[in-house]
Amino acid sequence: MKRELAQEIKTMEIQAGAVEVASPEQYQTAGNFLAAVKGLLTKVNEAFDPIIKTSHAAWKKAIEVKKEHEAPLLKAESIVNQRMVAFRQEEARIRRQEEDRLRAEAQAKAEKERAERAAEIAKTEGKRAAKAILATPVEIAPVVIEKPNLKVEGLQVRTIWKARVVDEMKIPREYLIVDMTKLNGVARSLREKFSVAGAEAYSEESIGRAGK
Repeated sequence: MKRELAQEIKTMEIQAGAVEVASPEQYQTAGNFLAAVKGLLTKVNEAFDPIIKTSHAAWKKAIEVKKEHEAPLLKAESIVNQRMVAFRQEEARIRRQEEDRLRAEAQAKAEKERAERAAEIAKTEGKRAAKAILATPVEIAPVVIEKPNLKVEGLQVRTIWKARVVDEMKIPREYLIVDMTKLNGVARSLREKFSVAGAEAYSEESIGRAGK
C-alpha cells in the first residue's frame, strides 16, 4: 500500500511541473489538480497518522517517566548548588571586606608616617619642605588576600554575565525587538487602513480547497 502511495506521490510531483495556468480553462484544470493533491494528502494522513500517534504516545510516556526520576535529583542538585554558590559569594564578600580593612589600615599608617616625616623636615628644612612632603600622594601596595581552594574534582564553576534593564527609555534602538505578532495582528484587523510609522501592511494570496 505504502509503495503504491509513494508511486502516486512521485507521479503527482512530476505532473505538477507540467501544470500551466495561462487561461481560465487551465486555471480550472489546475484547481482540479489541487483537489487530487488534497486526496493524496488525505491518504498520506490515513497511512501514517496512526503510526505517529502510537509512537508519540510511547514517547510521551517515556518522557513523563524520565521526568519523574529526574525531578528529585534535579531538586537535590539545585539545593546543594545554591548553598555552594551562597558560600562562595559570602567568602568573597568577607575577603573583599578584609582587603578593604587592610588597605585602609595601610593607608592610615602611611599617612601617619608621612605626617611624622613632614614634622621632622619642618624642624630642619622649614615648613615649605614639609608642605611638599604632605602634598606628595601616599602610595601603598595592593592588598590581595589569597583565595581559598574551592575546586572540587568533576565540578566546574562558570561565571555567567547577564544584563538587566534599569531604565527602559535609555536602551539603544539596536537592542530593541519589533513586536511582529502585534503588527501582524493590527494588519489583519485594519487591512488597507493599516497605519503604523515605519511599517506597512501587505497581503499574500494562497489557493486552497473551500472551507480549508
